[in-house]
Parts: sequence; C-alpha cells; structure tokens
Amino acid sequence: MRIGHPTRAATRGFNLIEAAIVLGVIGLVLGGIWISANALRTRMQMADIQSMVVTARAGAQNLFRSQCLSASNLTDTLHLAGLVPASSYDAGNVAVSLPWTGSYMQYLTGGGVSCTEEFWVDMYNLPVSPCIELVSRISSAVPPGDLLDIEVTGSGTTNLTTFPVSPAAATAACTDPTSNDVQFKLKSFR
Repeated sequence: MRIGHPTRAATRGFNLIEAAIVLGVIGLVLGGIWISANALRTRMQMADIQSMVVTARAGAQNLFRSQCLSASNLTDTLHLAGLVPASSYDAGNVAVSLPWTGSYMQYLTGGGVSCTEEFWVDMYNLPVSPCIELVSRISSAVPPGDLLDIEVTGSGTTNLTTFPVSPAAATAACTDPTSNDVQFKLKSFR
C-alpha cells in the first residue's frame, strides 16, 4: 500500500454515461414542469376569456337595461365603462385582443336598432383547441335560457342550440386548423 497516493476508486468521478443519465433525468423533470406550466397558462386564459364574456354581458345588461341599443358594436362603450380590460383593448379595431395570433373578440348587438336586439359576442380567427374549449366553457357559464345560439364557422357553418355544448359537438363544429369564427347569441337585455 502506498502512502500519500489516493487509490483509483477514491479518485473516480462521473463517467460520460452517468453524466448523460443525470442530464436526461433533469431534462425530463424540466420538460414535465414546462408542460404543466403551459397547461395551467391555457386554463387561466380560458377562464379569463369566459369571465370577460360573462362580465361584459352583465355589465351591458346593467348599462342598457331600460333603453334600446343604438350602436351595433358595443366594445368601445363597454371599454369606456370599465368592463373591457384596458390591457387587451384594441382601439384601432374596436376589439378585444385574444392570446392567439390574429384572434380577437367584439361585443355586438344583433337585429338592427329595435328593442328586441340580441347581445352577440363574436370571436374571430380561433385555432381548433381554443375554439373547442371556449364553446364548451362559455355555453356552460351563461345562465340557463340566456344563450340562444352558437354559430361556428370553420370549414363550414354549424349552429349549436343544445346547451351546454359537449366537447364532442364543439370538436365537430371547430374544424378549421387556424381560423374558426364563433358567434355567441344571447337574449336581449329587455
């Protein structure tokens, strides 16, 4: 036995394979965290949009309860009343920007200027997955009887009239990979 010289076993560190395995495990853990964070972010976006629709409708109902609506696009009016978040309001298009590239939402009145107008929420250029999620979520969030129709224009036009809309029905309606337009038609305020 030599004094002062460490043995080979004592100086041995990680070899290349052991280091690769450790890095692989670290990569898997980080990948799992990334996927979970993206799923959470998507759920939060959907909940925010659902909340914006329900809040804007309730706010518009309170603003216009005793009068006929004269404007066809209520987005600017609702923004000025503080019912549309300033961070997502697009004054140039009088619309609310959505988190997907090129997608936006407008609050409209339907049926001209009569007092039997409907409150419409139109969403444009939705990818398939958000389209399915929003159609399902919003159809179950609106009070029973207040939702009249959901029109989805993807590769074709589909009218959904049974609420809440099942994920299977929403999947059958949201067919365009990048540009589905959805119109939620709600009862008038009067």
